[in-house]
Amino acid sequence: MTGEWIDAELAGKRPVAVMISNIKDALPQYGTKAADVIYECPVEGGITRMMAIYQDYSGLERIGSVRSCRLYFPKIANEFEAIYVHFGQSDFALPYLDGGKIDNLNGIKSEGSTVFYRTDDKKPPHNAFTSEKGINAGIKKKNYETKLSADYTGHYTFAEDGKEVELTKTRVENQKETVEELKSNNDNRDISDIIIDYYAAYNAYTSSLTAASKVGSQTLLNYL
Repeated sequence: MTGEWIDAELAGKRPVAVMISNIKDALPQYGTKAADVIYECPVEGGITRMMAIYQDYSGLERIGSVRSCRLYFPKIANEFEAIYVHFGQSDFALPYLDGGKIDNLNGIKSEGSTVFYRTDDKKPPHNAFTSEKGINAGIKKKNYETKLSADYTGHYTFAEDGKEVELTKTRVENQKETVEELKSNNDNRDISDIIIDYYAAYNAYTSSLTAASKVGSQTLLNYL
């Protein structure tokens, strides 16, 4: 996962991806130091949430606090063939989670009390945590496969030790063509002028939710 050498048996094991709160009320975070990869993405209200991906979570007794899912996080987790661990979800994520598109352990489903526990040192919703024992019990309860598929080649591509990375001519040409195409389709404006502003798109999205009762169901795609 990281390009570093690890035990062969561990390398063939599916990772887990755990949603971690990233606001002041939830600090300190537990278990993030052991993560191999962490994604931090904006959610709502100007805050962010993290997804910690673990190839090896053995020995971890407290991971979290664990928070709810937003649709883009399980899609990223799927790129690693990870088992996705979360405590609830947004409405837009529910069809993806319940549609058989990703193996997931959900704190508000039947496996919740098996996978998660609450502590007394924080107030809800910042006191839900999981552990190696809880995750493994949840995986067993839901009968999830724990080995990576035979054709999985990894999310990232790393250079061999001692070798420098060089972009191929084809890739360089493709990147140039992409930029030129964007420019030609946008009145030859500078490329920096046509990069999508995530926050602008998200603000439009949240506005659509407010107006949903008047204009019907809308999604973020309407604004991108």
